[in-house]
Amino acid sequence: MGTFIKVLKKFENRNLKKEGITITISGLSGSGKSTVAKEIAKATGLKYFSGGAIFRREAKTRGIKLVELCKIREKELDLLVDKKILELAQRGNVVIDSRLAGLVAGDFADIRIFVLCSLEKRARRVARRDKKKYEETLRLIKERDEADLKMYKKIYKVNMLDLNYYNFVIDNTLINLSDLKKLSRFIGKALLKEFK
Repeated sequence: MGTFIKVLKKFENRNLKKEGITITISGLSGSGKSTVAKEIAKATGLKYFSGGAIFRREAKTRGIKLVELCKIREKELDLLVDKKILELAQRGNVVIDSRLAGLVAGDFADIRIFVLCSLEKRARRVARRDKKKYEETLRLIKERDEADLKMYKKIYKVNMLDLNYYNFVIDNTLINLSDLKKLSRFIGKALLKEFK
């Protein structure tokens, strides 16, 4: 974690006053992390931020697919997103959805949640959501995961799949969407009571 901490330390702003809790939701593409984050944000009344939205917007601006952006992106794009995540985490009153959110937020995160899901299930969900063929989606998700994990190793020297850093792990492989939303709202309400 040494290199990771050194890179992000320069983005910290100790003058920001933290108000309220910071909850981070991490996980791979299609794992359900956005669903979990949105439902927790609704249940708690906290703001919601998606790091992935910045990447999708950047891919659209460049006129390329997200998986292509993940392969060719410059580390500055990751640092831009992570700088924003760290700033929001320092301010509080937010649920942050991003692959590395739990690691980036560091000690400013009050709760770090990781959402697990099998590769096959993630590919089925994304294929259904994006109305694409399963085989192509499976290939694209594998490529994106590999590109992202490689980038995180390059920039920060971390393995985002090390679950020891998280307070809670939700295995979403066998949960349907309706139950995942209910579980997320339950978690949100429980966290709200805990941190009041």
